[in-house]
Amino acid sequence: MKTLYVHIGTPKTGTSALQDFLTNNAAVLEKYGFCYKLMPYRYTRDASIKRNGHFLVGKIYDEQRKVDKEARGRRIREGLEIVREWFQTVDSVILSDEGIWNTLATRTHGKILSLVKDFCDENGYALKIIVYLRSQDDYVVSWWRQRIRSGSKLREWDYFIDHLPPKKLVTDYYSQLCRIADDVGKENIIVRRYEKGSFRGSAHTIFSDFLDALGLEYTDEYQVVQEYVNTSLETNYAEIKRILNGLLPDENQPFGKMSRYFEEIAVHCSNLPGIEQYRSSMFSNESHAEFMGRYEEGNRKIVTEFMGEEGELFHPQPESDLPKWERQNPRQYDDLLLFIGEAFLRQRDETGRLEDEISTLKEELRKTSHELAVQSKKLEKLMKAPKEKDTAGQKQGRVGAYARKIKNKIANLK
Repeated sequence: MKTLYVHIGTPKTGTSALQDFLTNNAAVLEKYGFCYKLMPYRYTRDASIKRNGHFLVGKIYDEQRKVDKEARGRRIREGLEIVREWFQTVDSVILSDEGIWNTLATRTHGKILSLVKDFCDENGYALKIIVYLRSQDDYVVSWWRQRIRSGSKLREWDYFIDHLPPKKLVTDYYSQLCRIADDVGKENIIVRRYEKGSFRGSAHTIFSDFLDALGLEYTDEYQVVQEYVNTSLETNYAEIKRILNGLLPDENQPFGKMSRYFEEIAVHCSNLPGIEQYRSSMFSNESHAEFMGRYEEGNRKIVTEFMGEEGELFHPQPESDLPKWERQNPRQYDDLLLFIGEAFLRQRDETGRLEDEISTLKEELRKTSHELAVQSKKLEKLMKAPKEKDTAGQKQGRVGAYARKIKNKIANLK
């Protein structure tokens, strides 16, 4: 039976790496009857074209920058029609977009998977939803730091963790999966763990695990073109960036030039060789136990009801020896100075580059001015020479006016 696989996230579970992998190995997948192609749509910076399932939830704006719901509906219908065309040559189609997970918690887009299920039923396709789950504590910390990196104006950590935005950051995995099951059926949901030691397949990586979810074996045919290196953002620099985000104009959010400038410095300083970083945890052992306790029962139900297994959803974490991060920590002052120093050095390098560029432009301008002056003199000389068939000096007057115009431009340039 032809099958549509929809990979819905969650965010911060290696989705970009997976989408690159699927795109780069599209030919190998097609050999085994699977299609992963790109949609003919382009999105904002936060949505790569490799997220070929983004058409299901991506917003479309009108000229007044308001969401155009009618256009969005057309886009979904067009995208599903393209999927129908893909099925003409393969038995399985894969769509992927990590934004679907959180979007399903919103009133506007909450029933999108029900629409996809209807599409599959009408065409005789099976539907399988693939979702990766990351331990809620790791997920919220990673999400918080990523949002800071991208320029969002978030409150400090202690306020954030007590006021999680439920429509942007879905952490009650069990309730969300139950809502999805209402639309597509529990038997059609494939739940996988995103944690070291839990990946299936021969390579025990996210890539081999995803192929395993598709019923494929990871072999040497598949190529990982780019190894992903985690350019971490240490907490002190995350705090510096969070505060600086408050200086950014609203129209600069979330991917403005200055935000990227601050981000580059913060990430660079977080990974300076030979510099001791302040190692800490956003949770104390007590707050960590309280936070994870909120999801303990739901996580166990996921294992039994959605995965058909026994035990815990995630490996239990031992108590941390790291101190809970506080603003007044032993490295905050040093890290602030490093950030300022790096910003100063970058500005100095940029100033030097601009000075060199200006010097080059001045030299080119000097040469151009000299050439113009030479041509102007030649023009004046020709103007003073006797002219045959000159009617009342009209031609000579036009040439003279042109020569004076050139001289005036040269004077202004100087």
